[in-house]
Amino acid sequence: MRRALLVALIVGYAAVGAPAQQGYSVTQTVTLPRTSYVGDRIELRVGIRPSGSVSVTEPEAMPQASWAEFHNLSVIRRSNEYELRLVLTPYEPGTLTLPPIDLGDIEIRELNVHVSSVLEDAATEPAPPYRQAVLPYTRILIGGVAAVLLVVPLGFFAVARWGRGRIRQVLAVYRTRRPYRKILKTLRALESRIEELEARRFYIDLLQELRRYFSEKLDRDLMSATTAEIESYLRQVLPQVSDREALVELFRYGDLVKFASRKSRLGERRAHINELRRVLDRVERSAGTSNENTRNEEACRVGA
Repeated sequence: MRRALLVALIVGYAAVGAPAQQGYSVTQTVTLPRTSYVGDRIELRVGIRPSGSVSVTEPEAMPQASWAEFHNLSVIRRSNEYELRLVLTPYEPGTLTLPPIDLGDIEIRELNVHVSSVLEDAATEPAPPYRQAVLPYTRILIGGVAAVLLVVPLGFFAVARWGRGRIRQVLAVYRTRRPYRKILKTLRALESRIEELEARRFYIDLLQELRRYFSEKLDRDLMSATTAEIESYLRQVLPQVSDREALVELFRYGDLVKFASRKSRLGERRAHINELRRVLDRVERSAGTSNENTRNEEACRVGA
């Protein structure tokens, strides 16, 4: 009697306890990618269908195994099923069994992943050595470097031999035209302020800059020279009599405005600026022609 009761209890426990321990069925198992190797990141997707009122929840801790590193674990509900997603990186080849995964009322066991090894189908004998590889465009690069090494010294030699004189000429022209650039800048400034400047202040600034211009052109100090003295010096840079007379007349007119309080209309001041631009342009052209003739004569002497 006691033996029969014991057997009935065991059978009843097996009938009731087994579903409580199992409580689910695996509907599908997918491994992404389908073929993986040691060191690859794998995602295992497992479809789970719980039975009855079994509750499925995500575990609080990741599984642990000596042969893999587990990165992420999530449980996604899909209608009356759940999908377990597990991301891991295996470090051993073969068919590997995952540790049990606790999902609340159920515990997932016997999940396997197959990991291939890159050495399974590899040749057992070492491959023969390959010949030394040549980087792309190596010949072009070597040719370019050689050309640079050849052309650069020749370029320096050419510049030193023929370009040095040309550079000196360019610098000389730049220095020669510097007074002209300065006075043109002054004329633009005076023209922009011509309506607000008093006539006396206008001619003081204009004639002072004009004296400075001819002082640099003639290499003489004309800042304190009289109008008569300036007239005598202008013959060196103004071959046309009309240009000399126009400048002398400008100096005399400006002196009358500065010292004799002569009235000056705005139109007269504008006319003086325009006339001065034309005269200075002819001065520079004449100086450029003279310098070019001098350089040609020097070149002829050097060639001879």
